[in-house]
Amino acid sequence: MFDVIKKDLPNFPDEIIMDWLEPFAKVIGWPPDMISTRWGLILAGRPIEFWRTLKWEKKKINLLEIELSVDSSNIRNQLFAAYVSGIENPYSKIENGQARFLNAFRYLTEHGLFPKPIVLLKTRSTHDVIDGNHRFLAWHAHKQFYDGMNKIPKQEAQELKNKLRDRWGLQDLVQPVNEQEVWCACL
Repeated sequence: MFDVIKKDLPNFPDEIIMDWLEPFAKVIGWPPDMISTRWGLILAGRPIEFWRTLKWEKKKINLLEIELSVDSSNIRNQLFAAYVSGIENPYSKIENGQARFLNAFRYLTEHGLFPKPIVLLKTRSTHDVIDGNHRFLAWHAHKQFYDGMNKIPKQEAQELKNKLRDRWGLQDLVQPVNEQEVWCACL
C-alpha cells in the first residue's frame, strides 16, 4: 500500500505516509474517494491534487507562537470537552479516541515531547492540525495542567497529582516542552 500512495503523492515524506495515510488506506482503500466522508475528513476536504502541491519540512515549532485555524481550534476544544471534561459529543464517539488521548497525555507528562511529530498545514496566517489532534490536545491539556499546578499550594498540587495518577495512570509530571518537532506543509 505504501508504494501505491507514494506514487500518487511523491512529494510526501515516507514517515507521513506510514504514520498518517497508510493505516487509513489499509482500512478504507486507496486512492481516496473524496465523496467518502471519512477521506474527506482525513484530507481536510482537500482533493489529492492539492496535496501534491505541498512542500514538506520537519522542524521544531514553538506551539505557543502558532495561531491555529478556527477549524483546528474548534476540534481541539471539542476533543477537550469529550476527553477531559467528559462531555458527550461527536468526538467522544471516536473509536479508541479516549485511549489515544490518554496514551499521548501520559507520554507527554513523562517526557515533555510528542511521541511522534504532528502534521501541520500552514495556510496564510494560521496552522491546521492535519494529523495528531489527539497528541496536540494532550500537549495542550498537559500545559494547562502543569501551569495550573504551579499556581496552587504544594499540598493541593500533590493531592491533585495523586488523583490524576489514580484516574489516568500518570507516573511522572515533567514540564511540557513548547518547542516540538512537527511536520509542516506549505504551498
